[in-house]
Amino acid sequence: MIRDLRLNPLGRHVLSLFVLLTLVLSGLSFLQFVPAASAQSPALAPPTITISPTTIGRGESALLSTVTSFSGGTSPYTCQWLQMGPKAVGYSALGGPFGLDCNPSSKPSLSTGDLTKSGTWEFELQVTDSSSPRMTVVSAPTTLTVGKLSVVTLTVSCASSVLASAPPPVVGSSVTCTAKAHSLGPTPMGAVDWSSSPTGMFKRTTCDLLKGACGVRFTPTTAGPTVISASYSGDAFNSPSAGTFTLPVGMRASVITVSCSPAKVQFSATVTCKAKVTGYQPTGDVAWSQAGIGSVSFTVTTCPLTAGACSITMTASSPGTVGIVATYPGDSNNLASSRTATLTVGRASTHTDVSCVPSTFGVGDSIACTATVSGGSHSPTGTVTWSKVSGSGKLTFSSNTCTLSLGTCSVTVTGSVTGIVKIEASYSGDSNYLGSSGRVDLTIV
Repeated sequence: MIRDLRLNPLGRHVLSLFVLLTLVLSGLSFLQFVPAASAQSPALAPPTITISPTTIGRGESALLSTVTSFSGGTSPYTCQWLQMGPKAVGYSALGGPFGLDCNPSSKPSLSTGDLTKSGTWEFELQVTDSSSPRMTVVSAPTTLTVGKLSVVTLTVSCASSVLASAPPPVVGSSVTCTAKAHSLGPTPMGAVDWSSSPTGMFKRTTCDLLKGACGVRFTPTTAGPTVISASYSGDAFNSPSAGTFTLPVGMRASVITVSCSPAKVQFSATVTCKAKVTGYQPTGDVAWSQAGIGSVSFTVTTCPLTAGACSITMTASSPGTVGIVATYPGDSNNLASSRTATLTVGRASTHTDVSCVPSTFGVGDSIACTATVSGGSHSPTGTVTWSKVSGSGKLTFSSNTCTLSLGTCSVTVTGSVTGIVKIEASYSGDSNYLGSSGRVDLTIV
C-alpha cells in the first residue's frame, strides 16, 4: 500500500515554519563566523603649490611654496619636488626626497636655484604614503617664466690706493670707484651711472663698460659713511642692475697758525693776533687764551672763521713772555687743533717833567717843586728822588723823596745860598714802567 505523502494544510504550515526557522538559525550561525572588514584609510589627496615670482631673468631663482598641504593616506610620507625645464620631455627630481617636513600639517618650500635656460618651467610636489599598496599623488603644476635677458650682478668698490692696507680716505681726498658687471650671458656693455649719499663730487657721473668694468674718481665732501651707488641700464642681452658700496670717510686733520703783530710790545700797547685754519673748508670759532709770564687783556675770547681765518685785538697788561693760545675745536669735517704764539711784553718807557714855581726866589724863601711822570694808559706808581745836580747856589728839600699819586708828587725847596742851582727828580720805575728823570734850573737871589 502506498502512503499518501501529501500533507494536509496544517501539516504544510508546520513544515513551512520549521524550514524558515532552520534557515534563520543557519544564517545567524554563518554571520557569527564572518570576520569584520578592516577599517580603510581616507584616500591620499594632493597638495597645492605656488611659485614666487612667476617671472625672472636668466640666472635668477624663485621660491616654491605649499599653499595647502596634502591629506589622507597612511604615514609616514615621502615628498619629492619635481621640475621640467624648457623643451624637456618629462619631470626630473629637484633636490632629494624628504620626510622630515612631509606631513599633512606642514607646508614645505624650496628655492628653484639659479635658472639659466630661458622659457617656461614647470614644478610639481609629489607625495607617497606608506599604505599597502603605496599611494602616490602629485600636485597640479605651477609655472615659471625665465626671460631671455641674463641677470647681471654689479659689484662696486672704492679705494684711495691699489694697496689693500691703504687707510680709509678723509673728507676732501679723492678715491677711485669701480663697477664690475658679471653676467651668465655675454659680457655686459653700455653705461654705468653714479651717485652718492650724502652728495660728493664725481669727476664724471657716467662711465662706459670695457670688458665688463669701468671706474670714476670721487671726492667725498662730508665725513662719515658715504653710500656710493652705481646703476647699469642693461643691453640687448643683459638685464639692468645696480650696486652700492659704503665708503668710510674720515675727518681731515686741521692745522692752525697764529701770528701777532707786533710780536714785541710795551706795557699797555694794543696787539692784533690772527689765526688761520687749514683743513677741508673749516667752519666755527677760534677760542683764545694765554699762558706763561706776563698777561694780556682780550677784547673778546672767540672769533668766527671767515674763509678759514679770524683775528682779535688785545692789550698788554703786564710785562713778560706771554703765550697767546689759539684753539680750533673742529667741526663735522675737521679735527681740532691748537697753536701758541709768543708775545713779548716789556716795561713801558716814561717821561718825567719837573716844574718849580717860582723858579727865582730869595734866600730863606720856600717854593713848591712838582714831578710829573707820564707813560702809557696807566699812571706810573712808585717813588721820585730829588737831588741837586750842579750850581753855586744852595738849597734844601723838605724830603729827598716823594711818592707818586696819579703820576705826580711834590716837595718844598728852601734857598740858603744865592746862585744858580740845577735840581733833578729821578723816577725809579715800577713793574710796568721804566725809570726816567727830569731837571730844572732855579735862581736863588
